[in-house]
Amino acid sequence: MNPKAVEHLKRAKAAMAESKKREEERSRQFYNRITSGRPWLLFKLGAIFCAILSVLLTYDTLATKEIVQLTSDDYEYNRDIYSTAGAIIWIGDEIYTAGSKDFISVDYESFRIAKSGIFNQSKYLVFTAHKESNPTDFYGYQRLSVYEWFPLLQIGLLIPLFVFLFKREQAWFTFMRMTSIIIIMPAAVVILLFLLV
Repeated sequence: MNPKAVEHLKRAKAAMAESKKREEERSRQFYNRITSGRPWLLFKLGAIFCAILSVLLTYDTLATKEIVQLTSDDYEYNRDIYSTAGAIIWIGDEIYTAGSKDFISVDYESFRIAKSGIFNQSKYLVFTAHKESNPTDFYGYQRLSVYEWFPLLQIGLLIPLFVFLFKREQAWFTFMRMTSIIIIMPAAVVILLFLLV
């Protein structure tokens, strides 16, 4: 091969190696910058907040503080005869849905509300149906309730903790870190506000 071409290839190879080395150094500096200092401390606090909220919501979903018996004056319902969407039950400002097949032969004196232990929210509606043949308790869940999304909500709230524990200098880390900062942590604050108000 031509000596000029060999020399040119050596220079090009050295330039590529130098460029790759600079890129790796920039990537390492970026990783060190996002995993240290005040931004990383705030991320850790957010991850801990989300993890604690996830544990509280799990306990609140699984443990029932009390079950309150309702009278027929405490609720209203609507069940269209040919509806496949189910029955809609209003208790004050809260809306619950029950399956249309579950609402056959309902004992209207059996309606009860399960209250959560920590946030004192209404979790679900319990009622007895099919009272002539085989009395069974059925459940109606509140629309857009945190208790309806168990366990998906709790798993989603644990994502920032997993990002914190398994930090790596890889693209998935950066993506999940940004997802946690932009979506999950603000959503956790909104969820807590809705539960407390």
